[in-house]
Amino acid sequence: MSDQAIWLTEADIAELVSINTGIEALRDLLPREVTGGARNLSKVLATWPPRSSMHNLGSVDPERGVGGIKSWVNTPEGAQAVYVLFDTRKGQVLAMMQAGTLGALRTAGISGLATGLMADPGADSLSVIGAGRQALGQVASVATVRPLRRIHVFSRTEESKQAFCETLRAKFDAEIVAEPTLESAVKAAPILTLVTRASEPFVTAEMIAPGTHVNAVGAILPANAELTPDAMTVFDRFVVDNIDNARLSSAELRDHFGEDDAKWQALPTVGGLLASGGFRYTPGQTTCFKAMGMGLSDLAVAVAALGRARELGVGAPLGSEKSGGMSWDALSAAQAGGAGQ
Repeated sequence: MSDQAIWLTEADIAELVSINTGIEALRDLLPREVTGGARNLSKVLATWPPRSSMHNLGSVDPERGVGGIKSWVNTPEGAQAVYVLFDTRKGQVLAMMQAGTLGALRTAGISGLATGLMADPGADSLSVIGAGRQALGQVASVATVRPLRRIHVFSRTEESKQAFCETLRAKFDAEIVAEPTLESAVKAAPILTLVTRASEPFVTAEMIAPGTHVNAVGAILPANAELTPDAMTVFDRFVVDNIDNARLSSAELRDHFGEDDAKWQALPTVGGLLASGGFRYTPGQTTCFKAMGMGLSDLAVAVAALGRARELGVGAPLGSEKSGGMSWDALSAAQAGGAGQ
């Protein structure tokens, strides 16, 4: 197995890592934020109209000698991301990879992991609100931890709702229901996933049935929200992927907790739950997993992708040349004299 740094494309990542593999990679790494010194680097982001953003996110696991940085841009015209995986002992690049699929895998995977920990063990139906790029992965992630008998779908446009239902019918052995209203979709199942790019909250308290587990994964920008302030009051338990990123970018949680440091620091994380032995499910408990995205999730999937790529000999080699020299044109005496006139 070569240690040559490699380049992995979106197609490579999709072939190398399944959602199931991603969930197991997350299950392995995330507790190390509590027990092994792994840590996230705070997200850096910028936003501009119309509905555009640029992000930088990273993490490091010194004990295992790996770390990584993901950078991406998201606009109405499209989105692209790149990930750099480092050997943190040797100070070398291990791999660079296109990171759209990697990001979708880690976002889907952590929703599946949280659902497995928090949702009713007997739940066999899911409602998904949103039919965009991330929606299929979200459905698939829940299907890996709960045997789904029925999947309910709502999107604000009829065309996208029906198209997504057809996609699901081709991929899942479950009854697919195109819900006529948002309200009917939210109430239809004990597991609810919100995966939209809504700028204004739209799910209210009266829509959420007691005992529902909600994966709120769509609103990851500071100005966006999916849950109204009154909806936030119905939850008995909140769990997040990362407290710092939630505090930075979740309008819903910021409005709910304000500046109360004690409440923020008391928020459980998925990694913390795994490190402490899991989540104690209580029948009838209404729960919310709020995912903002974090570097350790990316790192888990990237390491899994690299390991599998080396096993199979996949990936184009990256150059390993040392840093080259620099060139310049020195300012001449004549130019300096002219500049001062």
